[in-house]
Amino acid sequence: MYKYDFSVIVVTYNAIWDKLKLTLDSIIRQSFENFEIVMADDGSKEDVFDKVEAFFAENNFTRYTLVRNEQNQGTIKNLLSGLDKAQGRYIRMFGPGDLFFDENSLAGVYKFMSESGCEGCFGLMRGYYKNETGAIKTRPYTFPFDLKAYRDGDDAKITKNLTVFADNVSGASMCLSHEYMDEYLNRIAGKVIYLEDVFQVMAALDGRRLQLYDEYLILYEDSVGISTSKNSNFRKLLRKDNDTFYEMVFEQYSDNKLVKKRIGLNKIYQIDNPYIRMIVSAFKNPGVVGWLLRHYIDVACHRYDKPYRKNFLEE
Repeated sequence: MYKYDFSVIVVTYNAIWDKLKLTLDSIIRQSFENFEIVMADDGSKEDVFDKVEAFFAENNFTRYTLVRNEQNQGTIKNLLSGLDKAQGRYIRMFGPGDLFFDENSLAGVYKFMSESGCEGCFGLMRGYYKNETGAIKTRPYTFPFDLKAYRDGDDAKITKNLTVFADNVSGASMCLSHEYMDEYLNRIAGKVIYLEDVFQVMAALDGRRLQLYDEYLILYEDSVGISTSKNSNFRKLLRKDNDTFYEMVFEQYSDNKLVKKRIGLNKIYQIDNPYIRMIVSAFKNPGVVGWLLRHYIDVACHRYDKPYRKNFLEE
């Protein structure tokens, strides 16, 4: 049915070439070979496809498809346009600037998914950034906060964390089966525009959680990307997407007791200031305090860390 084991979909919009080139380099250097790259562009002002094709030609890489969308339509529809052309059994998504952790990352996650039979998983990440001297540094980047629940396979706690605490897995760390991704993205497409990873709440409520691939998979561009920049106006659009998504959840899963609890807390989640929101949450939903404390203790004790090995930027 599928030509490749994996399709790596790279979504772009006004991408900075140096960042995109770095991402592509981390992909084509994978030791795993049965994959393709599908690049879907969301109506960028500047066309970089000529540079992309030249880069692939220089590196003798031919397993790629370029999808040009003339009009900007948002991340989810852009992803779906790439998925429509993808010929892989499993899908890995990238934005410019994010990288595979090392050359064996794709081989490792493919082995995990094919042997476990899971339809969706996520790997560990480290954020990378430049310090004041210009040197590249990495640091732990942990989403979800309660990683232990995934390590323990505690489905009830995972669903509660997602629904009540919004403890989402980062979309940057996900790998999904073709069918799974198509199903859930189409369920939210047209209403949610940019927030492609939020579907996992619905999946958990349906009894279909993501599994943990407990190895470093991704180097995540920390502090400067669209979704991580504290000053980005784009965060307002993501917030709007999140509100719209939860309206869908409230309507479609209205009988679920966790959803009912989340509805009761919804006004708190509308508070813009994160510190005020946290203080109010502590009074209305005391469980959030213990949940956060456990996370920060686990981070301080390096319980999320795996044995160090060289990453793509150090090779």
